[in-house]
Amino acid sequence: MIGFDETGGEIKLTIARYYPPSDRNIDKLAAEQDKSITDWGVHPDKGFEVKLTREESNELETLMRDLEIIPSPTGKKLVVDEEKDKQLKAALEFLRKQAAAKSKAAVKPGE
Repeated sequence: MIGFDETGGEIKLTIARYYPPSDRNIDKLAAEQDKSITDWGVHPDKGFEVKLTREESNELETLMRDLEIIPSPTGKKLVVDEEKDKQLKAALEFLRKQAAAKSKAAVKPGE
């Protein structure tokens, strides 16, 4: 996001293509244009799949779309509810476990 101090507004810039470190094009449009691309998108690692009901998927899509709307400087900023976003909840649980394990490992015996 790039801020504009004069107005308090922001602009979000995006690019047409994104290549992850594997250098595999994950763009659906590219796959539709280049038939040699048979697998597009990003897939979760095994054990991290999150199944959503149709209703949950629709709610998440609406929330993500609403998050893309830049609020006015005086407007209320949307906050993602961890309980409503199962993907976020799963990611945070994983990170919290990783952080707890690292902090436990960092504590030296006898201290």
